Amino acid sequence: MKMAFKVGVLLLAVTLLHAAIVHGRAGVQQPRQLNVGNVREFLRERLEELHSEVNEMFNTATEDVPHLIRNLEDFFHDRARDADGQPQTFREVFFQSEDFCSVCRRYLTEFVELSASTLSPEQFERFLEVVCQLYEPDGTYCSLGTKQILLPLLDAQKHNTEGLDFDYACWALSSGRCLDAEDKVPQLMWEKDLSHYLDSQKKIVQEKDSSEDFKVLQITDLHVDTSYDENSKGFLAFGSCIEPGSYPNAAYNLSEFGSARSCGIPEKTFDSLIEHIRNQHLSEVKYIIDSGDKVNSAFWIQDRDRNLQLFQTVSQVMQDNWAKVPVFPVLGNRDVVPVNQFIPPSAESWDPTAYIYKEAADKWVKAGWVSMEQKPRIEENGFYTADISDELRLVAINTLYCYKMNWWSYADSFSDPGKQLEQLAEELQKAEDEGKFVHLLGHVSPGSEDCNPTWYHHFSKILHRYEDVIRAQFYGHEGSDFLINVQYYGGSRDKAAAKGLAFIGPSIHSLLSNYPQYTVYTIDGASKRVKNLEVWFLDLEAADEAEEAIWTKLFNFEEAWGKFPSNTQEWHDFVVQLEENEELRQRFYNLTQKAKPMKPYTEARGIKQLEQMVAHDEHFKQWWKKFVHHATEEILDPELNRLNTLSVK
Repeated sequence: MKMAFKVGVLLLAVTLLHAAIVHGRAGVQQPRQLNVGNVREFLRERLEELHSEVNEMFNTATEDVPHLIRNLEDFFHDRARDADGQPQTFREVFFQSEDFCSVCRRYLTEFVELSASTLSPEQFERFLEVVCQLYEPDGTYCSLGTKQILLPLLDAQKHNTEGLDFDYACWALSSGRCLDAEDKVPQLMWEKDLSHYLDSQKKIVQEKDSSEDFKVLQITDLHVDTSYDENSKGFLAFGSCIEPGSYPNAAYNLSEFGSARSCGIPEKTFDSLIEHIRNQHLSEVKYIIDSGDKVNSAFWIQDRDRNLQLFQTVSQVMQDNWAKVPVFPVLGNRDVVPVNQFIPPSAESWDPTAYIYKEAADKWVKAGWVSMEQKPRIEENGFYTADISDELRLVAINTLYCYKMNWWSYADSFSDPGKQLEQLAEELQKAEDEGKFVHLLGHVSPGSEDCNPTWYHHFSKILHRYEDVIRAQFYGHEGSDFLINVQYYGGSRDKAAAKGLAFIGPSIHSLLSNYPQYTVYTIDGASKRVKNLEVWFLDLEAADEAEEAIWTKLFNFEEAWGKFPSNTQEWHDFVVQLEENEELRQRFYNLTQKAKPMKPYTEARGIKQLEQMVAHDEHFKQWWKKFVHHATEEILDPELNRLNTLSVK
């Protein structure tokens, strides 16, 4: 076997626990102290049957591998800290580390290609079980988590004509840090011809001043944990989230209604949320958005039956308690087993998502939230539409086909996986023809770091064409506090390039040290744009003291700030003001982070929040930079012609 594969076996089998760590928080007890020496000793003892040249493998490993292992060791033991002393995320520790790019490009391709072609699923499972003993003696939970992550990776490699694009994967996972061998941005993974829609004659949808304002409520990332043991001890699983358990290292207190960094919220907190919304908001909201992820973070102890039961229970509770108001849900990456994997319907592979699509279609139609006409579309790929009125249509897109941790998003043999972009363009054209405005719903925000840049490239072209039709977008997934994301077309940050605006709801789950939160939006009756919003929250410490969950208003944006930006261009101006004025930046941070007392403002946090508030086309941005100094020359790329209203600064 090639030497790169030998090193890759060590690197990937150990370090590609990442999804089980950052997206699943795998493990039930503290990992064994990990360093290069005992890795060598362990593999010499246990892997001789799999590889007779282990010594050579370690003798030729580059320095990048042990550096990454040390990074992971710090993360697993909760020693990885940022400049302000706060715990770092796995993305910061692993994907954004100095060594990730060289290791990813050097070993990932050959590791996956050779594993997929030479090892049976049973052999690969056995290998994972052995390696997982590095982290826990019996290997049970670790192997469950890694099997859910790595077996689908091999399956995606096997069932694609040209395999997965690993150069692109390294670049995307590193948020653009890993350039290709020539230090350039990789080419688009696939092209999508949407010219039939994008080149169509634009029609003006008229606003109706007689329409009354209305309210919309959004919840997201519930992560209900049926195993949550209130007022007990828990342990920090691999530096990520607190899991209940009576282990010697269970040093973290789990409070009655939820805890910072816990792997999910207790059922009583979910019940209190349902009751509070029924009593406080149900009479005033026109519809409710559920942006996905009902299941808790501990996917290593889950299976399809358990997930389905929780999915059904949560949906039924919503239906029973909120019967007077329609709920419009989308699926989250945690709602499926194996986690994160949403396979294009056209793929010749086992389909682990078919069961959740069928269940969602049955439940949502039976509840009366979605029409029977939309059921086949949900069953195929999770996409659906719903008319709110003669003037407004909802379009629910399954953005998990753009999710970076969905291995099928790196299959360049599938143009527009799940056909979400094609269906979106079709529905927007139909809405424009019928004189309707549109609200978009999804789980992963297309402009976030977690969305595949190729997908956003094509999505931004749709935004550019239908910016007048799309009046609001609502997403979840980030697990943070309230956030907006200005979506730009092309590589420019000019005001005219701001084409879309996403509202990213705060999480009910308290994983990232925030209190549970949700959002109520006021929608302008004429324009159908968001004109104000309120964030409500549950103070966990106060709830424990009172022995009662008391949900209260955290802030009203207009009252706290003085003015609510009325459209995408005004939000662009708002972000520019924050960039230029640190006092305003701190004020905005403190407003949106009021429910996160563990993370007071610092300059670095303020800048990081700003980075999350803008989205670019990463491919076109590089192209734009190339030509920005030659603006007087003839530029042939047809994409730039769509930016003819922009000025080059």
